Amino acid sequence: MKEKRNIIVFVSHAPQDVYSALKKYGKANGLKYKIGVIKSIRDAKKKKHEEGGGKEGKERPDFEIFCDLSEPEKIKECLREYENDLLAITCRGEAYISEFIKIIPHVPYLRAPTTESLLWATDKVMMRRAMRAYDKNIVPKFLVVGRNTKEARKEIKERIGFPLVLKPANLAASLLVTICFHEEELLSSLRKLFRKIRKIYKDNNRTQEPKILVEEFMEGGMYSVDAYVSSRGTIWFCPLVYVETGRSVGFDDFFA
Repeated sequence: MKEKRNIIVFVSHAPQDVYSALKKYGKANGLKYKIGVIKSIRDAKKKKHEEGGGKEGKERPDFEIFCDLSEPEKIKECLREYENDLLAITCRGEAYISEFIKIIPHVPYLRAPTTESLLWATDKVMMRRAMRAYDKNIVPKFLVVGRNTKEARKEIKERIGFPLVLKPANLAASLLVTICFHEEELLSSLRKLFRKIRKIYKDNNRTQEPKILVEEFMEGGMYSVDAYVSSRGTIWFCPLVYVETGRSVGFDDFFA
């Protein structure tokens, strides 16, 4: 009799708390899981571990898959060996969502988010458009600019006003988020942001044109909430968490 599916694959990275949590759950339910990590082939050049190996006291996945995630055929080939034993594939961390999106179409037999829902959740512009369609009152004024031109800055000043926040439209987390209180800051910040974004895109082999989300700055406290959505649309909310940003304690940044 064939064993039940027992492989859980993480995209790019499996946090240390995953190993103990799955061991604990498996022990309580008489199950034994294997953890795999699928990574971009470029990561193999940086750091490649032996199967099951690692530093003392630090748990490692049971196996790692290094794959050219830019080629759909390569993804299929890399996963073929495990497809009969895969229980789930998931991703921890917004930074790896773009790679998760490339893999999802090749595991249609697993429950996973749709690629569209992941884009809505990570692309800041798509997210705000979806929120605006639901309720315009919960979304700050925003627009998207693709170049640092006099015309773009004029439109920003007229439609958004100061203070305002600049955010790369589709980079993870709060990377390069900048606040501007006057026009001189806007000019300088746009110049710096476009330069930095182009470098990040080049380093990560991104082909799309850099875009910056410009948004009115909203005063007040910041809170975060996790929500879990079932395949049938049922939503479970975790408790609200107050976020203390770097800016609130004296740093010129928005890190939490």
